[in-house]
Amino acid sequence: MGTWLTEAELETRYGAGRLLALADRDGNGVADTGVIAAAIDEAESRVASRLRVRYQPGDLPTSTATASAALKRVVAQLAFFYLHELHDVKGQDVYDARDGALSELSDMVRGHAGLLLSGEPDVDQSRPQVLTTKTSDDARFTLEAMEDW
Repeated sequence: MGTWLTEAELETRYGAGRLLALADRDGNGVADTGVIAAAIDEAESRVASRLRVRYQPGDLPTSTATASAALKRVVAQLAFFYLHELHDVKGQDVYDARDGALSELSDMVRGHAGLLLSGEPDVDQSRPQVLTTKTSDDARFTLEAMEDW
């Protein structure tokens, strides 16, 4: 069972019929819970490995109850992609889910988006200040303006 996302939450997001089509590997008409759990675990593992660039392991949620909707969304989108791994043909929505999750995950790691936790780590705002010495008058393409460049 996943730490941040449950099978029921994944089913709510993508529908029972869709999960059945993806996770019924033995063809008995029942979604294999091991397949769904493996996809969720793989997605959570990938998300955790990326988030640990910015967050300490103790800062990350420890249960589905404490995981934010943003974190659940990213994990669900990646789990949905991983459920399609054995299928030769994937729809554009599958790739869009993966790309959206990875983009949002990158934003979380860089501090452009948060996990909506109570104790978000500080974002490093230290950047060198650039002092511009040229003005718009210097930008005119003349010989005099080009001498100082």
